[in-house]
Amino acid sequence: MGDSSTKNVVEEVIAYSDDIIEYLEVEKDANILTQHLEYSKVLQSQCLADSNDVRSLLQVITNQISDLEHQRVSVEEQRQILKNLEQDELRAQPIADIVQIDKRLDEMFEFDPTGATAFDTCNSIWKMSSNEGQLPPIIPEGCQRTEGDLHEEDSSDSPIPRQRRHQYDYGLPTMPQSLKEKSTEARRRRERNTMARGLKKHLKRLNAPSHWMLDKLGGAFAPKPSSGPHKSRECLPLILILRNRLKYALTYREVIAILMQRHILVDGKVRTDKTYPSGFMDVVSIPKTNENFRLLYDTKGRFRLHSIRDEEAKFKLCKVRSVQFGQKGIPYINTYDGRTIRYPDPLIKANDTIKLDLESNKVTDFIKFDVGNVVMVTGGRNRGRVGVIKNREKHKGSFETIHIQDATGHEFATRMGNVFTIGKGSKPWVSLPKGKGIKLSIIEEARKRLATQAGFKSRSQAPVFGVYCYSSGSLERITSHQSTRSNL
Repeated sequence: MGDSSTKNVVEEVIAYSDDIIEYLEVEKDANILTQHLEYSKVLQSQCLADSNDVRSLLQVITNQISDLEHQRVSVEEQRQILKNLEQDELRAQPIADIVQIDKRLDEMFEFDPTGATAFDTCNSIWKMSSNEGQLPPIIPEGCQRTEGDLHEEDSSDSPIPRQRRHQYDYGLPTMPQSLKEKSTEARRRRERNTMARGLKKHLKRLNAPSHWMLDKLGGAFAPKPSSGPHKSRECLPLILILRNRLKYALTYREVIAILMQRHILVDGKVRTDKTYPSGFMDVVSIPKTNENFRLLYDTKGRFRLHSIRDEEAKFKLCKVRSVQFGQKGIPYINTYDGRTIRYPDPLIKANDTIKLDLESNKVTDFIKFDVGNVVMVTGGRNRGRVGVIKNREKHKGSFETIHIQDATGHEFATRMGNVFTIGKGSKPWVSLPKGKGIKLSIIEEARKRLATQAGFKSRSQAPVFGVYCYSSGSLERITSHQSTRSNL
C-alpha cells in the first residue's frame, strides 16, 4: 500500500515539473515575440520619418522644376522677340537701300518718275555720262520712237508683244521668227543627243564570258543575263544550262517552252526567265526528271553542273559579305547572292560561310573563316581549286593574301575576296565535282589523257609522249614515268 502511494506522489511531482517546464518555455517565447514587436515598431517609426523627408525633398525639387520651366518659357519668348526684330531689320534694310539709291538718282539726274518714261531716262543718263551730247545717242538712227508710238504701245491694241517691247524701247535688234524656230530646234537636238543611253540590252558573242564556252560561229549575239543575284560575268543563264549543257533543248523556243511549264527550280523557287543568272553554289532542280545539280567551278575556272542527291539539294552555302545594323539596332548580314538575313548568330562575321536551308530560308549552321578549314577559290587564275587555308597575310592599304595547300601538297596564294569556305577542317560540306578541285600540270593532264585512251588502270602506269625537258643545254625527250618524276 505504501509503495503505490509513493508511486502516485512521484508521478504527480513529475507531471507538475513538466507543467512548469512547459510554462517556462511558453513564457520565453512570449518574451521573444515581445522583443520582435518592439523592434518592428521602431523600424516603422524610422520608415515613416524617412518617407516624410523624401516627400518634402520631392516637393522642393518639384518647385524648382516649375521655376526653371517658367524661366525657360520667358527666355524662349525673349528669344523669339529678338528673332522677329532681326528679321524686321533685315527686311527693312533692302527697302532703305532702294530708297537711298532712288534719292541719289533724283539728285544726280533730276529724274521725275511720275512725268518721264524709260526712254527719256536713258537719254538723260547718256547725256550726263557723255558730257552733254559729245558721244552718239544711245538709240541708232531709224529706231527712235515718237510719243504716238509709245501711246500706241501702251494701248491694248498694240501689235507688239509685251515680252518684246523692251527691244523696241532701247533699239535692240530682234531675231526673225524663222531663225528663232531653227535655233530652238537645234537646241532640242543637242539636248537629245547628250542624254544618257541607258542599259545595253544586247550582248555580242565575242564579248561573252569565256567560261560560257560559246562557239564563234553560233551567231552574232549571246544571251544577256537579267538582273539578279549574281554578276553578269560570274553567272550562267538558264538558257545555256538547258540548251548547251544539259541538252534538254535544241533551240531558243524550246527553252522558253520548258521554262513556261515551270519545270526548272533554282534554289527551290520556280524560275521562268530564260536569262535568269544562276551562279556559284546555286541548286538547279528539275522535278520532272528527279535531277538536282549544283553549280561549281572546275580547276579551269568553268562552271560545272555537278549532280547531287536530294538531301544535299535542300541547302546551299552562302558567303557573308558584310554584317550591319539596321533601324532600331536590328543586326543583319548580306550574302554573296544578294540575300539579307536578320537576327543572325552574333559569332558570324564577314567572309564566314553560312549553311542556308532552302525550304525555310533559315541559317542552320556556319563556318568560320579560319586557318585549317577547306576552301574553294572562286576568282582569279586559281578559280576552282580546293585546299586548306595555311596562312593569312594582312597588308595595310592593300588586299589580304591567303595561302592555300591542296590535297597533293601544292601551295598557292590568292586574295581574300576570291576564297569561299566550304567546310570545317579538311572535309567539305558539299560534294565536289570530278577531280576534287586538284589542278593538274600539263604533263599530268597528258598522262591522264593517254591513260584514258590506252585503257591503263592508273595514270602512273601511262608514259608521257611528246613532252620535252630542257636539261644540260639540250632538249631531252621524256618517255617514262620515272624520268618524268626525276626531271620535274
